Amino acid sequence: MRFYKPSLILIILFCSILINTNDLFAQQRKTKNEYVYLFMGTAGDNGQVDPAACVPYGMARVCPDSDPRTHVGYDYDVSKISGFSVNRISGIGCSGAGGNLSIKPVTKDVSISMNKELESAAPGYYTTTLTNGIKAELTATHNVAIERYHYPKGEAQKMSINFASSFTRVLGCDYKIVSDKEIQGYIHAGNTCDHGAYKLYFNISINKPFTVNVKHGQDLELAFESRDNQPIEVRVALSPISTETASLENEGVKNLSFEQIKSQAANAWENILSRIEIKGAGEDEKKLFYTSLYRVFLSPANTTSIDGKYLATNGEVQQKKDYTYYSCWSMWDTYRTKFPLITLLDSKSMRDIANSLCNLYIYGKKDWATDFESAPTVRTEHSQVVLLDAYKKGITNINLAKAYNGIKKEMDNLPTNRPDQTLESCIDWWAMAQIAEILNKTDDANYYSDKAKSTFIKTWNTDFNNIDDSFTKMRGSGLYQGTRWAISLGFASIPERNG
Repeated sequence: MRFYKPSLILIILFCSILINTNDLFAQQRKTKNEYVYLFMGTAGDNGQVDPAACVPYGMARVCPDSDPRTHVGYDYDVSKISGFSVNRISGIGCSGAGGNLSIKPVTKDVSISMNKELESAAPGYYTTTLTNGIKAELTATHNVAIERYHYPKGEAQKMSINFASSFTRVLGCDYKIVSDKEIQGYIHAGNTCDHGAYKLYFNISINKPFTVNVKHGQDLELAFESRDNQPIEVRVALSPISTETASLENEGVKNLSFEQIKSQAANAWENILSRIEIKGAGEDEKKLFYTSLYRVFLSPANTTSIDGKYLATNGEVQQKKDYTYYSCWSMWDTYRTKFPLITLLDSKSMRDIANSLCNLYIYGKKDWATDFESAPTVRTEHSQVVLLDAYKKGITNINLAKAYNGIKKEMDNLPTNRPDQTLESCIDWWAMAQIAEILNKTDDANYYSDKAKSTFIKTWNTDFNNIDDSFTKMRGSGLYQGTRWAISLGFASIPERNG
């Protein structure tokens, strides 16, 4: 018999404990997706955010629409819903935009509500069970919404589709039944705050044959013969190009199961969220951080089709060459922090985003939206600041030279009706001067630099330099949203603010 020294036994025992402890920690270590709480801020219409199933930069963002709805359709505090629609924009004003192609897994006139205790969501996935026992599961690719409905066994399977559903005014819509498993058409709707418009073509593919129960205007009621336990799966492909292109989008995912698409969406989110690792934070702080980071990548949207086509803002279809085209803009205020963060975390996508912004200046750009948007969108002012920031951070292969004349035209027509508006225009003029310098346009660089500085000092001294009782008055001095005190903090790093 061989005897071992006590010290050796202790070392072996310690190593065994260490290995088991490491395994335990590995099992307990959360993914970044697990820290994303998609219902954060969705109660009421305060945050104007939603738990939609989508991928980063996704054009399809499928989610239930509450009845009554909010800007984004969804309200956590409301159980009754009007249906499940395929698109929306997070965090915007007016009446929102999107809410198209709403599907109810019942007939048109039947009211439906959710069992809130059976509702859950994670990046790339949403599920709820209705009070009638129908379970809904949602996931998405960047331009296909996948909806799966589980009906109670033995019950009739019916469904209604509202082709004219929209959060904004509908300018036109139409549909065509291609077969007993396929429908195609288009929806043309106004954009946010009724500025401009977008037109989306769609292809709807259903895994079971249907018969048409009722046609009522732009509503269609379908019935399915099967009363087995297999769910009905609806795939709604979107395209700003044509119904043929939308059909190609559905063809591109036909060999992928719901679970595979759901897994791909989750992996895409985990990949992008994992680019920041935070230390020293508690569980609640991590949940707040990664949920907020998740929402950074909800827009803009990749609106380039599977065959490389995109719709330019002059209404012409273009073929992409060396970058992917993005749309669905909401630049106001996000130009300060969100886009610089995307530049740091996802430079590849930011190169495409920057070239897409340049594309606006080449083909036609407005502060709000044009009449030829690829998806619901909001505003595009301060785009040149985003372009400059991306360039200065190393993304230099962008079309600044081709966009220059368009940028300059915009700079010569910036608004200066309010003090806050004038200060923001000074930022734009300063950025224009930097871009002119990059392109060796010395006269323009000097002109816009001088204009930015002189206008800033004059406006600051007139409206912001003297602190009085009105300094904290909301909309004081004709400001749009905020106080002179709050707005002044946005320029704390500028030495010239004191004259």
